Amino acid sequence: MNSDELGPIGTDAYGLYNQLKTDGRHAHDNSKTAAAHLTDGGLGTGSALDHVVHTWENQVNALLQACALISDHLDYSLAAHANDEKKIAASMPKVEGEYLTASKISHYFH
Repeated sequence: MNSDELGPIGTDAYGLYNQLKTDGRHAHDNSKTAAAHLTDGGLGTGSALDHVVHTWENQVNALLQACALISDHLDYSLAAHANDEKKIAASMPKVEGEYLTASKISHYFH
């Protein structure tokens, strides 16, 4: 993969993170309230619903961390790659004011 392919993946991971941060918690408050009312009413489904809400929250948090990790790692990789490219270019000899690249090297063998 090259930089042009990694950038959009990092952008998508960041977008997914932002969307999941909001959309993954739409039912949280209502579900917690319902669980409390059911528990207060003496129904066992209240604690079961509370358990589901807790499990869901843990899963959303795990996905958020994964998206953030992917986005951050790709950002780091792109920056490191760009830095490596600059170092490589700076270390290459110049021929006629231009960096000597593989395509230009083959020109000198004809």
